[in-house]
Amino acid sequence: MVDETQDEIGNLLEILTTAKEMGDKVGEGQVYCHLSEAFFRSKDFKKSLEYSLKGLSVVKEIGDKPWEGRIYGSLGHAFYRMGNFEQAVKNHTKELCIAKEMKDRAAEGRASGNLGNAHNRLNNFNEAIEYHKLALSIAQEVGTNLKREMPTEIWGPCMTVWVISNKP
Repeated sequence: MVDETQDEIGNLLEILTTAKEMGDKVGEGQVYCHLSEAFFRSKDFKKSLEYSLKGLSVVKEIGDKPWEGRIYGSLGHAFYRMGNFEQAVKNHTKELCIAKEMKDRAAEGRASGNLGNAHNRLNNFNEAIEYHKLALSIAQEVGTNLKREMPTEIWGPCMTVWVISNKP
């Protein structure tokens, strides 16, 4: 996995160079996001943040809202993994706002689950429960298979909320 991720990073850096040379801002913003995700998988969260911020600058410049939302999600994940849960909440909140603006219910569900996790780590348990309930509700609405399509960090707490909410 490590070698594959390093190969991926090398390939993405080459693509980034080409996108910049061609003046392809859309491609540049997307490659920054993919680089952020690759560094995240390799557990280099500082590099993940660095590339997310570069990507965010580009996608905001060109007005690419879907990618802006995705990058806020990446920022939230990196901050969460680094233990900065306040920044995770801030970025996942922006992710959620953009998902709502774009009327992307699946993205709303993911962002809500992420917010639930971050609030849980901040001991904001009422907020965590509400966001997990929302994530579960949206997942059921859009037909998301929680175990297959959402990370365990999201569907696990959602299912716990569901069990608690449905006790007689």
